Amino acid sequence: MPGDVVVLGPGEGRRFWTSVSHAAVKVESGSADFSVFESSPPPGLPGPAPHVHRSYDEAWFIIEGTMEFLLDGQRERQGAGGFVFVPRGVVHSFANPGPAEVRMLVIGSSPAQMMVEEVGRLSEAGRLSPDTIMEVYRRHDSALARGGESGLLVRALSVKQDNAGVPCPGLCWPVTCLERRRGSTGGAGI
Repeated sequence: MPGDVVVLGPGEGRRFWTSVSHAAVKVESGSADFSVFESSPPPGLPGPAPHVHRSYDEAWFIIEGTMEFLLDGQRERQGAGGFVFVPRGVVHSFANPGPAEVRMLVIGSSPAQMMVEEVGRLSEAGRLSPDTIMEVYRRHDSALARGGESGLLVRALSVKQDNAGVPCPGLCWPVTCLERRRGSTGGAGI
């Protein structure tokens, strides 16, 4: 309910699946001008494909560990206490390069959290596909940095091989594995 004070400890809050880990909501979408959730991306997994949000902003505060960000083509690592703000219109991606665990706060306009939650629900239902992920991006006024289906990277818990049937290591973005097989690294996470 708008106007309510929120006090939550580490890891507390409504939990949801992001498609690679659980997150804990600190400030709900729609209850303020922004949303906040705590996330712990696993080390060594690729992050989302480079993408852009056309009508909303996103930021990260690193609580512990180190995250790597791709910001308009430039790589930037931030450790505990570090902060990254990405205004609308800036192409970005992020990943936990490992080997340590990471805890971070993701702060954004409400559509950012809603988009992540929608991808997580599709992942849990085993319904992530190039078409569904493109529709999620479209509905949330976002786009992949590279156009067309060849640039679409889909991360799904239930998917263990890429679009050509090539096995992927654990959780993956299927097209990422296909691009690795072809020798391309563009857009394959960071």
